[in-house]
Amino acid sequence: MTDEALHLTGPNGTRLSIDWVNMAGARVRGGLDPRLVLTPLDPQQTRPQMRPGQWSTPGRGPYELVVRLSWRRPGPDALRRELARRLPTT
Repeated sequence: MTDEALHLTGPNGTRLSIDWVNMAGARVRGGLDPRLVLTPLDPQQTRPQMRPGQWSTPGRGPYELVVRLSWRRPGPDALRRELARRLPTT
């Protein structure tokens, strides 16, 4: 996380950056197996540009990302606080 963007590393070391102003939604779900679920407003504005289905899982939208958080930093609670601080509530 930086002041400008959320930076992710995906399968095979693929990296993706999404600016906070480009977040349509982001939330942490689950307790024992927490996951970050997020969707960019404009996938063409991510760095690099997302392709449909590139980061999605079956049964989800083509641009919805799901990131497992077990054993990751920041932990789920810290990430929840940061998301609440940086993103508008709906």
